[in-house]
Amino acid sequence: MKQHILLAFIFMTFNFYSCLSQNFTTLSKQIEKTCHPNFKPKGISFRELRLQLYDSGKLNFINPKQDTLFFLESHDIQGGYNGRIWNKKDIVQYDYNSRKGFTFDNKVKMFTDYTIKLIQTWDTLAIREEEKLYGNINPEIFISGSRIIIGDKGVIDCIIFKQFFNPKRDGW
Repeated sequence: MKQHILLAFIFMTFNFYSCLSQNFTTLSKQIEKTCHPNFKPKGISFRELRLQLYDSGKLNFINPKQDTLFFLESHDIQGGYNGRIWNKKDIVQYDYNSRKGFTFDNKVKMFTDYTIKLIQTWDTLAIREEEKLYGNINPEIFISGSRIIIGDKGVIDCIIFKQFFNPKRDGW
């Protein structure tokens, strides 16, 4: 009897993680199609980075049945990638380059607090206004922001915008 219960538990656990993995793989592919249709990196894609994070267990805080996830992703001219993935429970923030791999530090400011707030409240009008007023940074860096609502009717919203910085508000 104990063996049957143990086998059932192992099967259910495997099945749960298998479904979650399959769902995240599909979700990540949909993000790439919807949010990055014209981004063809020379190296690794944001999708591949997200899948590596997922496979390493860094995204275990995601609820596969119902959750709202936010993503900020950018690529600099030296070939580095910056990303932040979060929900109400947790945050993963990473820097990635092909020589060093991933570096994780939630205390380093890769994106301004205001940028994060605007993505979290999904205020795309304010993002466009900020981009017009304070997006004159050289070199020009584009940021992809995404909001993913996981549930019965999943939703993927995206916005690609120039990095903006207001020294009075965002000063580091």
